[in-house]
Amino acid sequence: MARTKGSSAQATRTRIFDAAARLFAAHGFAAVSMRDIAAEVGVQVGALYRYTPDKDSLLFDLVAGHLRALMAAWEGCDDPVPLAGFVRNHLNFNLAQPAAAVISSRELHCLQGPHAREVFTLRADYETILGRILLDRGMSPEEAAFTTRSILAMLNWVPVWFRTGGEMTAAQVADRYVALTDRMVPITV
Repeated sequence: MARTKGSSAQATRTRIFDAAARLFAAHGFAAVSMRDIAAEVGVQVGALYRYTPDKDSLLFDLVAGHLRALMAAWEGCDDPVPLAGFVRNHLNFNLAQPAAAVISSRELHCLQGPHAREVFTLRADYETILGRILLDRGMSPEEAAFTTRSILAMLNWVPVWFRTGGEMTAAQVADRYVALTDRMVPITV
């Protein structure tokens, strides 16, 4: 099946990556084949290899791209209360792309070799941002490290259960989590 007339390579790449993210989030990386992705997009399996060398590279590109974009969004955050800004940024960013958020937290164990090292370095860099915020609020380094992972674990599951049109809006959910993290981490300096 050839590319649809009038479509562009970038549009096809976007459709492939979006379909892979949805399928990986719904079924898990190991359960999804390149055939499944091709069928979802409506292309021949061979066409996928114009855009990614293999399924592992596809997962890496999705997760690394998500983490880089999340950190870039944080750099543009101007909230005067850093912890509140971090929580809102994390939730707003991840709720706008829940499939990518889910695989970026649930499927990391599937990455291997240089891909795993690079993604775990990116994740550590992101954790460092929150860790510094917690240190600035007066936590000890040990408390900050544990609390960083606890807060991120809590926030990373929101895209799994949150549904647009549900009981709360995304902004209301973010407000609740801001209040919760503020209670968890009082300013002590």
